[in-house]
Amino acid sequence: RAVWFLAEIAGLDLKVDRHAVILVERTGMPKPRDPEFAPNLVLKLRTIEIPSMEFQDTPFDDALQFLRDLANKNDPDPKVERRGINIVKIPRRGLDDPAVSLRLNAVPLGEAIKYTCALADYSVTIQKGAVVVYPTPVKADP
Repeated sequence: RAVWFLAEIAGLDLKVDRHAVILVERTGMPKPRDPEFAPNLVLKLRTIEIPSMEFQDTPFDDALQFLRDLANKNDPDPKVERRGINIVKIPRRGLDDPAVSLRLNAVPLGEAIKYTCALADYSVTIQKGAVVVYPTPVKADP
């Protein structure tokens, strides 16, 4: 799990074969020169500080809404209409999302989102100015 978190933070995919763990560039991830890259959103994910948060057996959708609310509440942007972030969820087909339990103190918003999504087996990316969470693809064993 620690290597998986490092790969997520670095924006890399983790591939595992019988003899190695390989970190590779994630396909489809926006890069700084891509038109889909949203530097303001990335800055918000790094700088909006969440003083504390706690989920106890909370449905994943409710946890995402709570994170949206925390982003809006803790965003220091002086213009009210620019506060907060968009989080878009691509639902899992045929399965219910698990409930999540998590307690964090003094973390950046982006980390709170990553940890919450990891508990529900979702991955995170940024597309067109929104944080998009999607079911983590199942990797087939070789």
